[in-house]
Amino acid sequence: MSIRNETVWNKIMERPLLPVAGLMLTGVVITYFTGSAVPFALVIAVLLILTIVFTKSGREYILFVLASLILVMIPSIHMALSLEASEDTGRISTRGTVVSVRRKLNGGAEDIVRISSGALVLLRCDEEAELVPGSTLVIAGTLSLPDKAGNPGEFDYREYLRKKGISCVLRADSVEITHNPSVCGHLNSLVFDVRKNISGLISENMDSDTSSLITALCLGDHSLLSDDIKYRFSITNCSHLIAVSGTHFAGFASLFACIDPGDRRRKIYRIMMITVYMAAGLLTGMSESVTRAMVMSIGALLSRDKLSGMCMASVFLVMADPWSGLSSGYGMSVSSCLGIILFGPVIRQWLLKHCRNAALSDIFSAAAGAHIGLMPFFGTAATRLSVTNLLCQLAGGFTVSIICMIFIPVVLLSLAGFPVVMTTLELLGKLLLFMVGTASETGYMSFNCGRYGKYVFTGIYILLIVLIIPKGRLRRILFLPGIAACALSLGIIAGTILFRPDVTVVFLDVGQGDSCLVMAGKRSILIDGGTEDNGKVISDVMDWYGIDKIDIAFVSHWDSDHYGGVMALNDMGRIRMIEAPAECIFQTGETHDTDNVMVTGAGDRYTITECVKAEILSPNEAILGDNDESLVMTLECDDLTILFTGDISTEKENDLISSGILVDCDILKVAHHGSKYSTSAGFLEQVEPETAIISCGRYNSYGHPHRETLERLYSENITVRRTDREGAIIFEINHKD
Repeated sequence: MSIRNETVWNKIMERPLLPVAGLMLTGVVITYFTGSAVPFALVIAVLLILTIVFTKSGREYILFVLASLILVMIPSIHMALSLEASEDTGRISTRGTVVSVRRKLNGGAEDIVRISSGALVLLRCDEEAELVPGSTLVIAGTLSLPDKAGNPGEFDYREYLRKKGISCVLRADSVEITHNPSVCGHLNSLVFDVRKNISGLISENMDSDTSSLITALCLGDHSLLSDDIKYRFSITNCSHLIAVSGTHFAGFASLFACIDPGDRRRKIYRIMMITVYMAAGLLTGMSESVTRAMVMSIGALLSRDKLSGMCMASVFLVMADPWSGLSSGYGMSVSSCLGIILFGPVIRQWLLKHCRNAALSDIFSAAAGAHIGLMPFFGTAATRLSVTNLLCQLAGGFTVSIICMIFIPVVLLSLAGFPVVMTTLELLGKLLLFMVGTASETGYMSFNCGRYGKYVFTGIYILLIVLIIPKGRLRRILFLPGIAACALSLGIIAGTILFRPDVTVVFLDVGQGDSCLVMAGKRSILIDGGTEDNGKVISDVMDWYGIDKIDIAFVSHWDSDHYGGVMALNDMGRIRMIEAPAECIFQTGETHDTDNVMVTGAGDRYTITECVKAEILSPNEAILGDNDESLVMTLECDDLTILFTGDISTEKENDLISSGILVDCDILKVAHHGSKYSTSAGFLEQVEPETAIISCGRYNSYGHPHRETLERLYSENITVRRTDREGAIIFEINHKD
């Protein structure tokens, strides 16, 4: 073996799992996107040939490379076989084996089953079946594809499940258990009962918000958290704090980690710590994130350095479940570990110069390094960059560590008859809620980066890597690629901002309802908002486009599938002014903030920007706010005219034709979701649209859009576009010179 090859060999042998882990993850990604293991197999073959031909290597080196390449192929082959085991949607009767079960404290459950074809499916059933991993079933039901994201910035549930290897959702009509492993069943029930009793103990001594937060942090169950708390953690980039991770495990184990076992008792110490980690894993529900955190923590404990521990854990996780390498949680875990490795020593050295306390410097440097490592993922979870968010993340991380550190002692003391100790846990929970709530509302020095967030945070992260790494070989290697990558991120942001359209019109996918978002310069308007549940959907779209508040929201009429989302956004404080054809008429039992609701009518005009104007054509005066009193309005963007018609009927259309107030339009928002009692032939001849937009829900019970309506549209050679088939429909308009 030559001296050069010997040097390479020695470097590899220092951390033999580093190239294995890197290649294994590369193979999983290539297989996922190509749907086959063949492309990665070709890459492996090329690497093997290059190793043999271009290096004068010894036999042991060749054998090591060969064994490593065979090892990294195993997850890719496993994933390829799973991708091929697809199943047609529709009615099905099949046998299956339960792969994993996750019971939730709110009574729900998430069961993943491998059916007879080999495909993984998510089981949904109304019956409460006591399933455990290994249970064999006979299932009859309907197999369907998961919902996909219908709007910009919306969570894509279908892609989320696909990255876990789950191809379909099986809604079961009947489930027959043919075999239930008794040991697994008893252990599963015992662990869940313990977790449920601890959750009950927490809720007895705290208010609902604080107890649900402590339950999420220390028991790994988010099902009791309110949507408002989840939203606040999301917009402050703190979602990772309520997902059990290495931070939580470090907190659980910190009481034992302070023990110095010495060299003689190090094995006993490691066995004790592994036991603690496994107990913490059982306590927090053994979910995907919990398992990953447990394996990462054990890997760090057993390895000689942090990088080797991370590689060991990565190889174990991907070998056990190839799909785990695709999850964002896995990426965040690896990225935070790299942040500790890259930035931790530099931050620690700086802290030692100023505070001269080694213990505090170790804690702060590890936490700060982990948070810097998470930066590339912040833009995918939130859209706001601010100083308060950064401070909240750092302070929140330490608070979570303290909560986890004292959790088990507090629970034990409470069970022993000292419930007063729960006050400490409650105060820390309230402190964390206060910090997140304050950061979500203040946003000091805040920049709403919208859909560019991932580029902003990635650029900052790369720049920090280049600047903070000490001078040396590593910095010389990374300097030019780092600067180039940072420049590319900034270039993408600048390009998208400079060349963005003057006006963007988004007909949102809100199911069986109506909603249209219009953005022009720094101004925005919303026309209807679907049902109340769609308030969160529209809020996510606003965040995606970097909109803090809607300037004007128009409610066409007081049907819940039109006003619900608008009022939900208004209750969030995200709308400045609401215009409607009549005073508020809510459904029984509903209460909303109405201080900014104004009544509008025919003849009212609104200037959004110099080239974008809206005008109300009808009604002159509305009393009941019903379908035929819907706002009929035009939106003019230079020479392009869009006509909105609410839920008006053919009778109202005839009145509008007779009044002579209708204008030709380019785009027609079809009335009443495509009902056959609207959009008459005479109305279409009068307004002469080129494109018709139908907003309706998939498989809705009303049969919208009706066949008669579609035939009338097609007979006029009008292009028909539907949100139930396309999702959000987007028009980008540029002003004429």
